Amino acid sequence: QTGSGSSGGANRVVIKDLAFKQAQNTTIASGWAPITYLPTIVTYSGECWLDNLYYFGIYAGVKIGALGAGSGRTKITRMFGEFFSYGVFGAYSGDVVNISEYHQYPFWSSYNKYVKTYQQANTTGILFQRMDNPQLSNIFIYGVGKGLYLSGSVDGVTSKALITNIDCDACSTGLLIDG
Repeated sequence: QTGSGSSGGANRVVIKDLAFKQAQNTTIASGWAPITYLPTIVTYSGECWLDNLYYFGIYAGVKIGALGAGSGRTKITRMFGEFFSYGVFGAYSGDVVNISEYHQYPFWSSYNKYVKTYQQANTTGILFQRMDNPQLSNIFIYGVGKGLYLSGSVDGVTSKALITNIDCDACSTGLLIDG
């Protein structure tokens, strides 16, 4: 895969019951790093529902919006996988984003010590910049650098987040808020 797998720019886009796999560097030794790819799914404007998605050795999962270009309502349910940059990156949404039943775990690497070293230094589970009213529930993130990272951008910061049942296990930092 060399580009984005899917992009939602219209109202009521539904993407469900899919698995994604990217070719990765299988020579796993000291200094290991993944092959970089664009996000598998990028959402812009409108309403997008992502359901029952599985990611196996993926560089970047789902990107919501972009700087200066907010996304509409996005709902992510039953998302499972291993990522090397991020699982979900919310750049900008002025509407409710709902993520539930999210499970990030080393399915591809079986938590190999060299991949673990890379992920502890470079991987974020869920990263939000300017997100209005995000709702997160039943989130499990394992073994990455930052589990949940609430940051900011030139568009603003995340506000009015509702977060329940989150477990950032074996992460260098479970929750980081600096925006």
